[in-house]
Amino acid sequence: EKEVPLAMLALVATAIHASLTEWKSGAHKTIPFSADTYLDVYNEHVITLNGIKDGNVRGYHMMMHNLYKGASGVPAPAQSRTKALAHVDIAGMDID
Repeated sequence: EKEVPLAMLALVATAIHASLTEWKSGAHKTIPFSADTYLDVYNEHVITLNGIKDGNVRGYHMMMHNLYKGASGVPAPAQSRTKALAHVDIAGMDID
């Protein structure tokens, strides 16, 4: 089964971290996305993902395979979508 490559997920997680960091003060402040700025964050994500893989190879594979399926547009079975929505309190979501 195909997986999202570890380096790809680490980079995406780093980009999300960078985006959240730009809003840390409550107002947007642009921070250049560069290796100089975020290499340590990227490396921490790689270490974390390798730790998951070392601790549970099958669980790691399933996580990465499910991410691959979700990102590649392979639809989840209808039953899975229905089950997921059962756990979301849509009416109770904040709107303000």
